[in-house]
Amino acid sequence: MSSKTGWRPQVLLMDEISTGLDSSTTYQIVRSIGNVAHLREATVLMSLLQPPPETFDLFDDVMLLADGAAGWLSTRSPPVHRMDSRGAHRISQS
Repeated sequence: MSSKTGWRPQVLLMDEISTGLDSSTTYQIVRSIGNVAHLREATVLMSLLQPPPETFDLFDDVMLLADGAAGWLSTRSPPVHRMDSRGAHRISQS
């Protein structure tokens, strides 16, 4: 997340970083990126397809996509199937 010039991005965009990796490796990568992001007070926007529960638990906030559009936004703490009744925000389609 940095270079020799000292540039440190505040936002890191990562798309489908787990393709071809086993769940243990995916967990280690997500945990490492999360630790660095918290230390540097950076934001990470990461897309993962069906992360295992232990990896899912590493996220602070979750946005679920449906039909290519944002469908739900919530903290990770409530189980996904309860998000509607536990404070998730439905993102309106305008």
